[in-house]
Amino acid sequence: MPNPNFYFSLIAFLISLGGGIYFLVWWVKGGRRHPLLFYWSYGLGALLLFKVPNILANGQFQFVQEDFYIFFFATLLAYFLAYFALIRGFAFFMDIRHGKLLMSFCAVWLAFAAVYFAAGFLVPQIGPVRAPEWFSHVIFYIPAELLLFYMFRRAVKQSGSSFAFSKSGIFSTGAAIILLFLTSMFYITAQTGHYPGAFWYLPVISSAKISVFQIAIGIFLFFGLRSFAKVYIEVSGAGKEK
Repeated sequence: MPNPNFYFSLIAFLISLGGGIYFLVWWVKGGRRHPLLFYWSYGLGALLLFKVPNILANGQFQFVQEDFYIFFFATLLAYFLAYFALIRGFAFFMDIRHGKLLMSFCAVWLAFAAVYFAAGFLVPQIGPVRAPEWFSHVIFYIPAELLLFYMFRRAVKQSGSSFAFSKSGIFSTGAAIILLFLTSMFYITAQTGHYPGAFWYLPVISSAKISVFQIAIGIFLFFGLRSFAKVYIEVSGAGKEK
């Protein structure tokens, strides 16, 4: 019988995926004129794809964690790329100098992540013990979260005279990014606890706190980004929400 963690994980996953689908439909119905919506569609939709094994495990589906190593390789990269998509969305609200340099840096950073995850999940001689998943939060996710928060704050400040952002939208988006950072800290704490490195996924499956935070992240991020997107489309004069 499914345990409470199953429902928390499933709800977090569905909120994230549903938010991505919402923005994707909005983008399509708007005639694909607003790439901001497409970027945020991916950013929301790909944010929690990696939770599928967590849902299955808490639903009492029996499997060996190694069976999902290719899946983890793909979805953890997709998770990292989701940060870049969210960051790229905020760039529409500001005048970014050296934008190509920033994108080149992100591409190199993503390539490095691909090598790291390949070593951890696809090379048995290395594996997640020598390339631990928790360390990916230190070198990839937490820096990306800090960059996302920086771009969010810069978008609010730099475009304040052009875009009338609602206080609730700013609060929701900021809260979501802060919770993303706290969730990364929870992942690190859980995976560096009492379990041996080879059983890195067991504390992730057992943590209901992480999924509860991810539910809050999905809700805050959806309403925050939706608020920003509505203001952008209204001010750009290129269309309106359907």
